[in-house]
Amino acid sequence: MNFDFNEEKEKLSSVNDELYDLFNNYDNILNSLSNREKNIMDLYYYFRRLNTFKEMTPDGNYWDNKREAFIQRLTNVINKLGHNTFGNFNDFDELKKIVDISMNGKLLNIINDFSADIKNIYKKHIDHVYTVLPVSGLEELEASKHRENRYLNSINDGVFASTSFDSIEKYIGRANVGGLIANGNQLEYPANPFSRIEDDKLMLTEPVSIYLGNVDLFEPQFDYVVDNRGFSHFTFDGEWIAPYEKINCIETQTDYLPISFIEENDVYYYEGNKKIQINEKSKTL
Repeated sequence: MNFDFNEEKEKLSSVNDELYDLFNNYDNILNSLSNREKNIMDLYYYFRRLNTFKEMTPDGNYWDNKREAFIQRLTNVINKLGHNTFGNFNDFDELKKIVDISMNGKLLNIINDFSADIKNIYKKHIDHVYTVLPVSGLEELEASKHRENRYLNSINDGVFASTSFDSIEKYIGRANVGGLIANGNQLEYPANPFSRIEDDKLMLTEPVSIYLGNVDLFEPQFDYVVDNRGFSHFTFDGEWIAPYEKINCIETQTDYLPISFIEENDVYYYEGNKKIQINEKSKTL
């Protein structure tokens, strides 16, 4: 079955219209909390991030050093915020227990309600989420092991998926070349994922599979942040995780990306040390 870009984009666009209103509603809920309640929510998510950095698998010496710096930074923030909120405490274990007890009820309900509301909005418009892979012919998707989510606030054994149309397109480009560095709309691939431009289509070097998983099996991944004005927000960028060893899936495929991909993004690839931009002016690649 071919992946229908226009149909899927239209479905996700309808979802995003409703999500905008949902985010505004929860902004109002979060910012109606007392300062103490906001601090407790903040501490709860700081502890989640601290646990992720402590438990995540290091990626070489450089990343391990960087991870230790993050751990120290998070520890300092938690220590200061904990004393400001609760006064004296003996150690972090005691503080975490206090935070977890304080989250029970109203604050935890807000988090659970937000998660349920996101899922319900998706289910009104679309019954699946998307996992992009360079492997074809799968009938089941297998879980990743000990993998952190994009917000680094949890480590999971589960099947990862996305409902961000922008991310889906970027992952399709990544599938055949094995890597992607994304900085906003500037995208860098280690090799050229496209063979040619044909009829306003960026033809891929090889077809890519987009697997559809039942949204009921997945949970949305989101974060809690306080901006520099002191306002609280939930952030959600379309990442989902199904906490199962395997799930059934439906395979769709594409052999192209729409030309709009290079109109909306600055897309580059490398030939040796040479960085080359892909644009519509060069009708051949």
